[in-house]
Amino acid sequence: MLANIVYYLFGHWLGINSPIVLPFIVLAIVLLLAVAMLIVCWLSTLLSPQSRRRCLHLMFLILGFSVPQLYGNYYYNDWRPHLGKQTYQIEGVVLNRLAKPYGDVVYLGLTKVNNKPISSFWGYKKVKVLFTTSHLKTIDRIDLNDTLRLTAKLSQITGYENRFGFNYTQWLFGHRVLATGSYKQDFTQTAISDQSSQTALGKLKQVLSQYQYGKFILALVVADKSLFEQEDFKQLRNWGISHLFAISGLHIGILMGLMIIICRQLSRVLPMFCSMKFCHFVSVLLIWWYLAILDFPVSATRATLLLTFGLSLLHCRLYLQAFNLIGIVMVASLVIDPTNMVKPAWWLSVSAVCSLFLIIRLWPNSSEQTFDEVVKQEDEQANKQEDEQEENARGCGGKAVSHVVCNKGALINKINKHTALKIVVMPFVLSFSRNKQRIISIANNVILNLQRLFILQVALTLGMLPVVIYWMQGIPFLGLINNIIVIPLFSLVIVPAIFVGTIVELISGSKGNWIYQIVDAIFDRLWMVLDFIPYNDIWVILPEYFAWPVLVILILLVWCHSISVFFRRRWFHVIGVLCACVFIPLHSFVTTKVFNKTTTIRIFDVGQGTSVLISNNQTNMLYDLGPVFQSGSSATRHAVKPMLDNLLIDTLDLVVVSHSDTDHRGDLSVLDTLIIKQHLNGCKQLASLQHTYSQSGFELTLLWPTSAILTKAAHIEPETNSAAIEKDHTLANGIANYTDNALSCVIKIKDQSSGKSLLLTGDIDLNVEKALSEMHLAKKVNLNSDIVMSSHHGSKFGSSTLFLRLVAPKLVIHSAGPNNRFNFPHPDVLNRIAELGIEQYSTSHLGEIVITLQKQTLSFGHVNFQLNMWSPYWKRQNPFSIHDQIR
Repeated sequence: MLANIVYYLFGHWLGINSPIVLPFIVLAIVLLLAVAMLIVCWLSTLLSPQSRRRCLHLMFLILGFSVPQLYGNYYYNDWRPHLGKQTYQIEGVVLNRLAKPYGDVVYLGLTKVNNKPISSFWGYKKVKVLFTTSHLKTIDRIDLNDTLRLTAKLSQITGYENRFGFNYTQWLFGHRVLATGSYKQDFTQTAISDQSSQTALGKLKQVLSQYQYGKFILALVVADKSLFEQEDFKQLRNWGISHLFAISGLHIGILMGLMIIICRQLSRVLPMFCSMKFCHFVSVLLIWWYLAILDFPVSATRATLLLTFGLSLLHCRLYLQAFNLIGIVMVASLVIDPTNMVKPAWWLSVSAVCSLFLIIRLWPNSSEQTFDEVVKQEDEQANKQEDEQEENARGCGGKAVSHVVCNKGALINKINKHTALKIVVMPFVLSFSRNKQRIISIANNVILNLQRLFILQVALTLGMLPVVIYWMQGIPFLGLINNIIVIPLFSLVIVPAIFVGTIVELISGSKGNWIYQIVDAIFDRLWMVLDFIPYNDIWVILPEYFAWPVLVILILLVWCHSISVFFRRRWFHVIGVLCACVFIPLHSFVTTKVFNKTTTIRIFDVGQGTSVLISNNQTNMLYDLGPVFQSGSSATRHAVKPMLDNLLIDTLDLVVVSHSDTDHRGDLSVLDTLIIKQHLNGCKQLASLQHTYSQSGFELTLLWPTSAILTKAAHIEPETNSAAIEKDHTLANGIANYTDNALSCVIKIKDQSSGKSLLLTGDIDLNVEKALSEMHLAKKVNLNSDIVMSSHHGSKFGSSTLFLRLVAPKLVIHSAGPNNRFNFPHPDVLNRIAELGIEQYSTSHLGEIVITLQKQTLSFGHVNFQLNMWSPYWKRQNPFSIHDQIR
């Protein structure tokens, strides 16, 4: 069975990452042929059992591939937005609302688009709509579960497509978001629920808003983080406890326990609850209803599936191996939501459960016993101890005091074995002599359970480490210590108290407030403790490719442990540890030295903006920081900084901001954690340096604006601009009207090792290009370069034919955002470059572009793209075609 599950999972991975969605008719034919082939092979007497198993494996592979493909047809067939931003009339249910400084972000579950019904068979298809602060003043308050009818300007889902960093497109697809956009003021109709009759969720939200930490309580109950601020998310992430505020298996386990307790109490009144089967059935049914309200969170759905299958097998008296059961749960969760495979939460949940089962199976105690054997032995010892107590009591006349006297010697021996607890336990022994034996037993059990909890937490952390590194590009250094303290507190106190308080609140009104007050006080003390943690030092950044060596090391350690247990040779553990110690530095050396010898030029995908990293073994230079937005967010934070971190760059030798436009200056404060040796904000500082200077293997030359032009520009008053420009031909061709674009730094960078050069042009226009061309013809500058960044992102007012002929590049790069409102790069520019026979690429279509410079070649080097013909269908503007432009 496990082999069939593995084949299904591999097929599902192929289907969800397929570059194209096969039409429904093709999928139906493929499935029918597969089923027919399976029937023929299974009934044939000519095939061996091994051949039949292979047919079964092939069937599961095809089935796994077909499920995400069917989902792709469901996801796109009803409606998908056209290329670029278009206006649509939409109707939907409010599923989530997030308050931002610049307005509200609302996620609508679509029911109609342009009066066309939208299917919700496989869950709501969503759109993300922004309501700005000015819009919110003209409309009524938006609450969850409201039905809205409005006109919105929507576009296809897109995000920064770089090698590292958060993939926004993948996140949107995983949450079934079809389009993003903004609300237009001329909306048609809004149907809002009656405010006088609020839902239970609204009442709960109103009650919890009175408490300081009510937003955290609300997140623990119904996974509603709409009241969270950006600082809250950052704080929880740095502390390593953000996973506790997602509805997960922890919550499902606690909720199941509470349900069973309630059923037992009801059994005194209703005889039907005396049946354990009926109690389990009702409890599981209520939990599934709870998950349906929350839109089936990934981890909680997995836990509930595991609970449902486990209880079903228990009551049917069937046996199934643990990993087979986990595999069935994984398959079921992927059938419920095929996008789970692209969600980090699903992988984290699965890795946690697999690690837990593996720990229970492999971890022995000192006598080479498994946990199951230890538990069984403890039960036998407890029964034997009770029998001895009864015999001693009968032998001493049946008196409790005599029982203590008879066991005095054994008692003192047991206490002496635990000298660390002697001072604590002895006063209780002397004061409560009747309970001495019980106190020692409880103390021993507490110590044993704490040891197991620590070992379990360490093993879980190590087991989940590859998944955490791959998806989070880092690990919380103190997350282990925090979880050892916080997880028991959440499991035993906070979450049960919150669930009890919520049930009481919903049933009897304000009688549950005292429970919320206690939980709020606990949060206050807990936050005071966690605030002492310096969270700048606890998040260790690791690139995602470090996940693979960590996984190899863990497999090696588990294998060595299994061998040592089988052969009873402890030195196998030493071999595993030594191999791990050798493998980690070897991998670091290979990734940092061997693969980084060549010079690379990385044009980051920062949307409608520019950011270029030029690096070799010795030097890292950054030209522009990408756009910064009115909301305070920036591409520097979400695209540039993650790339620098994952490339293990902690020092920038030179940072140049070409000019002060918002799509170039970015947010330099984001790079505070890096060492920046030299920062030049604009060309005035750059012009003060030498005209040409070397930077550890690079030769950097400022071509525009020259120091003479900057001097003239500084002494000309704005009202005399026109007269001065008419007198000075050089100035006229340079900085007409003193625009920031015309003052962009034009820099030529030559790599001394390969002899190849790069020309960075900023946002210059045709006038500046003409001036540069004249300077080139006069042999004042040398424009000739192998690679050039198109002027002003490919604007039609740049990249003139004369300028391109003089530069004579082998490659032109356009840095522009997908479906941008300026239509960059402009078709005229594309045609000019194509007529000259020059190779050209754009980040708007291909994402991040990486150029590796090569010395002994007539070409500029090797070019890689983040998006290519094999990119998943959910990153394409047309998922049903592999030949169309990707985005």
